[in-house]
Amino acid sequence: MKAARLYGPFDLRMTELPRPEPGPGQLLAKVERACVCSTDYAIYSGELYFVKTGDVTFPMTMGHEWSGTVAAVGPDVRGFKVGDRVVSDNGFGCGRCIHCLNGETFRCPEVRSLGTVHAWDGAFAEYILLPERHTFRLPDNVDFDSGALLEPMTVAFSGVRAAEVAPGDSVLVNGSGAIGLLAARLCRIAGAARVFLTGRNAFKLGKAAEFEAADVLIDTTRESVPGTIARYTPGGRVDKVIETSGSLELLAAAFDVVRSGGVVATIAFYDKGIPDFAIDKLVFNNITLRGVAAASGTHAACLALLESGRLRPGVLITGRYRFDELARALEDMKLRNRERIKWIIDFNR
Repeated sequence: MKAARLYGPFDLRMTELPRPEPGPGQLLAKVERACVCSTDYAIYSGELYFVKTGDVTFPMTMGHEWSGTVAAVGPDVRGFKVGDRVVSDNGFGCGRCIHCLNGETFRCPEVRSLGTVHAWDGAFAEYILLPERHTFRLPDNVDFDSGALLEPMTVAFSGVRAAEVAPGDSVLVNGSGAIGLLAARLCRIAGAARVFLTGRNAFKLGKAAEFEAADVLIDTTRESVPGTIARYTPGGRVDKVIETSGSLELLAAAFDVVRSGGVVATIAFYDKGIPDFAIDKLVFNNITLRGVAAASGTHAACLALLESGRLRPGVLITGRYRFDELARALEDMKLRNRERIKWIIDFNR
């Protein structure tokens, strides 16, 4: 099979590898779609914090947002057959420890993240080997494009859950990338009374409107976030903030616009500390701050939402590439950033 192997920063090589054979409890899937995300680029460029710490090791096969078709099953696999359309978790645990048995894969001391940190070989390859226990069937009415967007959807879902978004809440979502748009839309589905979404790119804010992601879109190059929120909410504060932008300034500003007793959930990577962090704002205002990096236990709910038709993420795909164009897709992450929400690799083109 062909696999795009990364041997170091900017050293991506299309390589011929033996097609894996599934062992007991494993299955082999043919990759149909794989999305390219900012984490992939940060690994490719060497910018990611975990590359610098050595937690990303080379050579590796990236790709953690994907969908495909079962090509072979190993001994003892009972839940899947050849031809089934599938997606997977983005982290694989040992399956034996107390954390795995409790469904908390990312607490497993042996966890391997798909195509990223301590990597299990990912989906930038023609075939991918999977543990059956981490594989999910894609509903018949959900296409491969939407299936490949399940992973960022589960991360956004985890952020909404961590923020404790409830019916009637006002919520500020910072960031107009895929996870920000998905989180905002999920807040509306969860019953939030008013959702604000910030961004600084007209194209992405236009996609947010098309996706019906939020009630109020705030262009931060032209509008004040606190001023806009004050026009729509009593007291000029929101109940919850979900930070997806990776901007330290917006993270710090979140503590000025969330109400006393509110929650701030952050789903972004920052790669550095917050200078002069005003911790007393959290203490005296009883604000809860939660970090969100994993998505254990969210796949069933997200697949149900996709099957219901209440969430149609295909509009977030703004670029489509062949598998042999992966290097160009990665370079375009920077060159065409202003028109990028989600690139997708179509293995059938």
